[in-house]
Amino acid sequence: MAFENDWRIIDRPWDYLKNAELVYVKEYHPTNDSWDHEHCTFCFASISENDENLHSGYYTSEFEISKQEWICEKCFKDFSPLFKWRII
Repeated sequence: MAFENDWRIIDRPWDYLKNAELVYVKEYHPTNDSWDHEHCTFCFASISENDENLHSGYYTSEFEISKQEWICEKCFKDFSPLFKWRII
């Protein structure tokens, strides 16, 4: 895949996500009462319990909850070879 032309990663610094450890969430549930969804860091898709949104994805384990990066399954599959993510 030609990553250099993909709109999801053009002109954005992504070095901090290289070799990151990710946790897979099969069924999303909010972590607090004030936030009911997440967005994929790359494509901005919504991940939530709502029927019209995605319900699963990956998040970065090493960041505190308020700074976690969420990645949808499609972006994970597309960019995993580039970023060399590890699932824990």
